[in-house]
Amino acid sequence: MEIERRDSLLLKKLEESILNNKMDEVTNLLDEIVTQHDTICNGYLIEQLRTTENHLLRNQIALTLSDLKCQEVVDVIIELIQDPRTDGNRGTLIYALEPLNYLDHIDVLLNLCLTGNFEVKLQSLQLIKQVKGNIPKKIRKKYKERLKEEKEQLIDRKKFLKELKKQINN
Repeated sequence: MEIERRDSLLLKKLEESILNNKMDEVTNLLDEIVTQHDTICNGYLIEQLRTTENHLLRNQIALTLSDLKCQEVVDVIIELIQDPRTDGNRGTLIYALEPLNYLDHIDVLLNLCLTGNFEVKLQSLQLIKQVKGNIPKKIRKKYKERLKEEKEQLIDRKKFLKELKKQINN
């Protein structure tokens, strides 16, 4: 009974702190949740992760759920890293996948390696390295072809830039 009351109080404090945008309190409460390995707030945290527009709060929640090894958050994080509203704030979300099973979404991570900003590319590559032996053959084949196309485009771009340089220098 005492644990349930403590958990209920913790959830209430967390809700209030988020509602009032008291980020220092939120950070402390999330740290307490991780320290206690308290999963009672997972549902609430997943909903906040999904709906918040505050990228700092989103990142903190993602890391908290990651530390708690909350597998249910994987699909939400994958949705978020594909959502235009997270553009420029995806690195931490991708990092949060590291201790979780994200193999079903490897296609998304491979795509991010080709399309994301530098941080997103590096974080995605790190996750791919962790599961490289488990990537399905069909997906590997698809991305080998895509990489070949990317390489050809780079060769064409390099030729163009050489020609441009030549014209500027003359």
